[in-house]
Amino acid sequence: MTDNIYRRFLDDIINDKEIDMDIPTLSVNLNLVDTSSKVSIAMLSKSLDSAEAAGAAMVKMMNQSMELAVNPHIGGNIDLSL
Repeated sequence: MTDNIYRRFLDDIINDKEIDMDIPTLSVNLNLVDTSSKVSIAMLSKSLDSAEAAGAAMVKMMNQSMELAVNPHIGGNIDLSL
């Protein structure tokens, strides 16, 4: 529904036609844009949180691997008794 309204509005602008200002429709469209914007921001925030968590896990993993590089004898041998 809103796509058709946007297309008509853009067509009217491109073709230099007079634009009918339908206040209720304009209000609904502005609210839809506002809601869509808020949802996009919330999703971006969740993505950022996820990326930060993945980055922290990667840093932790790199620190553990650096410890093994400094102490190569750790974890390299298995003691077996029969």
